[in-house]
Amino acid sequence: MEARLPQEKVDRICEFISSISVKSSCSKREVLQLLGHLNFASRVILPGRSFVSYLINLSTKAKELHHFVRLNKECRIDLEFWLRFLKNWNGINMFYNSTYISNYDMELFTDASSTIGFGGYFGGKWFYSSWPTEIKNITNSKHSMAFFELYPIVVAAVLWGASWKTKKVLFWSDNMSTVEIIRKGRSKCLYIMKLMRKLTWCACTNNFFFSAKHVPGVQNDISDALSRFQIQRFRTLAPDADLFRNRVPKSQMYNYLKENCSDPLELYNGKPLPRLTLILNSVKRSQNQNKRIRLPITFDILEQIIKRLRKGVFSKFIDLMIETASVISFFGFLRCGEITVIKSEHFEPAINLCISDISFTDNIANLHLKQSKTDPFRKGIDIQLHKINSHICPYRVLKRYLEIRKTFISSYQNTDPLFVSIGNLAMEREFFITKIRHVLELCGYNPKNFSGHSFRIGAGTAAGQAKIEDHMIKTLGRWSSDCYVRYIRTQPISIKHAQQQLAESFNH
Repeated sequence: MEARLPQEKVDRICEFISSISVKSSCSKREVLQLLGHLNFASRVILPGRSFVSYLINLSTKAKELHHFVRLNKECRIDLEFWLRFLKNWNGINMFYNSTYISNYDMELFTDASSTIGFGGYFGGKWFYSSWPTEIKNITNSKHSMAFFELYPIVVAAVLWGASWKTKKVLFWSDNMSTVEIIRKGRSKCLYIMKLMRKLTWCACTNNFFFSAKHVPGVQNDISDALSRFQIQRFRTLAPDADLFRNRVPKSQMYNYLKENCSDPLELYNGKPLPRLTLILNSVKRSQNQNKRIRLPITFDILEQIIKRLRKGVFSKFIDLMIETASVISFFGFLRCGEITVIKSEHFEPAINLCISDISFTDNIANLHLKQSKTDPFRKGIDIQLHKINSHICPYRVLKRYLEIRKTFISSYQNTDPLFVSIGNLAMEREFFITKIRHVLELCGYNPKNFSGHSFRIGAGTAAGQAKIEDHMIKTLGRWSSDCYVRYIRTQPISIKHAQQQLAESFNH
């Protein structure tokens, strides 16, 4: 699956950046217009999110749209990155095709001790070092711990990034702030942003993508030992590690934190990196990669799942909840993240699916999504789940679930999560996928080949087999497509007919 920017859009952004770059100052209106272009492009060019923070900060310095702001050095570096990248890019996203590889799979671990030093480990290679004097002034910052945790991650990328080509790396950290910063690609702290810029540029030049995951410190023993200089403990935990450590490249890592540092996109004499074009061209050619197997849960498989759940697998309530989540995910073409949360403690009624988001009118269950992948501005979208003539009916199962939920769960407030697990906590993504894979295994399938996205894939597959028209499939799945889809007005009766076809096509 590819994500593209139209060439005319790329050319327009480049032209706008060039016109801004030659100015010493510009109006707030121009800055906001530029940010609009770059934020749009960042939906396809994911590393770009780390190169708009200075512009965002600059836009806040002027009160009125006609007021002028001076373009500082950081802003010009951001603009230079965008311009060089876009001019050497074919408009196709080059970071989506590979799957995430966790630290556990890569044997990649980093950690930091704020008072001692930092360390990292990767497949037998390792490093550790004390904190340099150049960054001692950061210790008084409220962001200091996040900075210290991020620092060894960047060092690891500098040392070993060339070994991560074509991979999507999942960094593990025991600091939640660091995890959020890596996920967002930005921070309010300028020191942290300099680290993020270094990490992003390493990812770009070495053709890897990255995200982060929070893990307790007890699961990070190897790098924890290195960050505390406990070499004997490290040798016990990693007996196969190399005999000698990798030296931390101080001349490359520390100098850019100082004032008046050189542009990371230029050589010491100010000339462009001569190999940048070659690197970007290499990234473009590395598109044919093996994709992770994600089999569809079609209507036939959904029938087997429902049949097995109704016989009893977990508890009465959990069985019904998993059945309901599965059925509405299939008929509503829902993504797993639209019905679950990553962590239950992160549930927000203003964003995630609540009881109040379900309403029933005229044999139609309306499910309101406050946000979704294709709705970044959270305008919201209503999904119709009709009462259909089938033993698997999204309307009936959803209504039954809500009735049972009132009796099994003590709390039933409008702002409570629609799907819950133990303790009335929002259903987590891992909980849902684990339960579904367990049922699939009972049905005789290899659970590793299915994911939370399998329902959406299966619904699209089943719709194609049912010969539902293309524009209706795109409407049901909320997929962006050709412009002609915008001129089709889909009536509720058409959606009901399509859902009825989904069921009838696979009834025996």
